This record gives sequence, C-alpha cells and structure tokens, in this order.
Amino acid sequence: MTVTCTFLTLATGMPVWLPFRQAKAAFLVALSDRHQSLPTHAFPSPQRRAVRTEVDALISSLEELDDELKDIQREIQQVRNSIFQRKAAAITSLQPIAMLPHEIIREIVVHTIEGPWAYRQIMHLSQVSNLWRDVVLSISALFTRANWDRWPFELVDAWCSRAGSHLLTIQMGGNSLRRMDDVSGDPYRALLNKFAVQIGRLELLCEGMSRAASRVLSLRMPSLHHLSISRAHPVMESENFPMLRALLLILSKPVITTPLHATRLHYFFVDLRDDGVHILSQLPHLQHLKFTIAGEDIQWATEQHIVLPSLISLEVTWVNRADVNGILFVLNLLSLPELQTIVLHNNYKRDGYITLFHSLVWARYQKI
Repeated sequence: MTVTCTFLTLATGMPVWLPFRQAKAAFLVALSDRHQSLPTHAFPSPQRRAVRTEVDALISSLEELDDELKDIQREIQQVRNSIFQRKAAAITSLQPIAMLPHEIIREIVVHTIEGPWAYRQIMHLSQVSNLWRDVVLSISALFTRANWDRWPFELVDAWCSRAGSHLLTIQMGGNSLRRMDDVSGDPYRALLNKFAVQIGRLELLCEGMSRAASRVLSLRMPSLHHLSISRAHPVMESENFPMLRALLLILSKPVITTPLHATRLHYFFVDLRDDGVHILSQLPHLQHLKFTIAGEDIQWATEQHIVLPSLISLEVTWVNRADVNGILFVLNLLSLPELQTIVLHNNYKRDGYITLFHSLVWARYQKI
C-alpha cells in the first residue's frame, strides 16, 4: 500500500522527497542508537557473569535486527523492480510500435501469421513487446495446433489451454505414439485425456504402430469430425466419435467394430478385397468417395459387390497408369444407385479412352 501511494504521489507531482528523506534519516538514527557499544574495560569476577548475559542478549538482538534488515532489503528490491518495469514501459510507450492501438496490432498479427501451424511467426510476434505478447495470446485461434511430437508436455499443455473453446487439431507421429504405447504413466497420455473432448481433427502417422493407434482411438472424442490414419490397422468404435464426418486412410485397414457416421472417405492405395469390403460396409452414410489406386492391370480376386446406397460422387485416381480393364473392374465392383458425379483422373493409357467412355455411357444407359 505504501509503495502504491508513493507512485501515485509521484504521478500527481506532489512533493514527496522531503518526507522521504526525513523518514530515512530517522530510520538510520534508530538503527544506530538501538544498541550501546560493548564494554571494553575489565570487571570483577562476580560482574562478568552479568556482563556475559548482557552481551548474549545484545548478540541475539543484533541477529534479529539483521534478519529485519534482510526483509527490508527484499522489499526495497521489489520496489526497485517495479520502478524499472514502469520506466521501461514509459520508454517503450514513446516508440512508434507501442503506440499502435490494440485493434490495429491484432489485424497485423492475423494477416501476418499463416495459421496455427506457423509456430515461428507466432513466437516472433509475441516477443515484439509486452503489449504485442498480450495481443497474440488473446487470439485463441492461433493455439489450436501444438507440436505433440517435439515439444515438452508443459508447452503442449500451455499452448492447447490458450485455444480456449476452439477445437484442437492434433497430429501424432512416431515419437508421441511410441510414448503412448510404451510408457503407462506418460504425461502426454494424461494431456490427451485432458483435451480429448476438444479434439476436432486427429492425424495419426502410425508407421505400423496399430496398437498405439488403437489406444488413442479408444478415447471418447465427441467433437472429432476429421480423422486421418496412415500405415496402421487400428480398432475403431463409432461410439467414441459420433460426430466423425471425414475419414482419410493411407495404407491403412482399420477394423471398424460398429458403423461410422462418416459421409466422406478418401482411401489411398485401396484394396477392394475383403478388407476394403469390410471398411465400406461400415460406412452406410457415405456420400463422397475418393479412391487412389497404385499399380497396373489390377485384377483382385473377388466377386463380392459393394453396395453404397447413399453415394452421390465418386473420384478415382491411379498412381501408375492403368488400362481400361483395370478401371472397369474396379467400377464393376461398386453398386451405386444414387451416383450423380464420377471423376476419372487422366492417368491411364490413351488407347483405351474410347472403350472406357463407351462402357461408362452404356452402363449408365442400362440403369435408365
């Protein structure tokens, strides 16, 4: 309270130095007069005991006074630190970059930072000044994507907490998934449990760690709407992500125990044998399907047709050039009563164009 009143007095220009110096002088006099000097002449033996008792009491009192002075020094240092901060703020306020209003700084930050993945940009702008730091930290949408693979868990926790009510995007690669799989008391697993209800987008780069991916997907994530799984075959239960709408599978064959609510599927390097049939059969609400197929002369040994009653758009891409028979084989496996749009990317052999187009037109004519 005394320190605050002193600053207020300084700010209003009222005289404070005379009372301050008077108080300082009185304080120093009180310290010097508090104790008498030690006796220097000899005393008879009966009096030495009394003198010793008096000296012991003086030493104890001086030690107590030393402790009090240390407390006063700490309080004075706190006041000095506050003065230095106010001085620095006053100097900074005269600089052009600190004279910008909060709204203008926010616009600069929003237009400069490319997105929540631009960590360097976010950190650099937050270090311009205290004012800029406050502005950057107030934009909660910038903190929806932490680096779970490389950051210490304290930073991940602080970063995600700043996202406020925004949904999080979490990408987990080999490092984070390995920790989930190997260490039962790993702090990152506790963080994932903490933020599970806030995850909107989840990307698992598994590299074969299906068990670790299954553990992550066993969490209940009621806000999850986009899921990407790469190179793993985890177990999935639709009860854990009732809002899932988009699914991306890259060299992945998940075991889906109950039907999902997804309406979009992008399937990289699809295999339309048993695994592919199982996956598509667990997506009864699928409306948009995109295949990416690798290899030439695809002839999968299956006679099972795949019925997708709600599908309205189909897109097929070949990584290597495919012949007409391979394309038609894939299309003949699918039963698509509501199909409206089909896109075949230009990555097949030119000599089959006419045959392919005739086949597609004829198949459509047969359905009319």
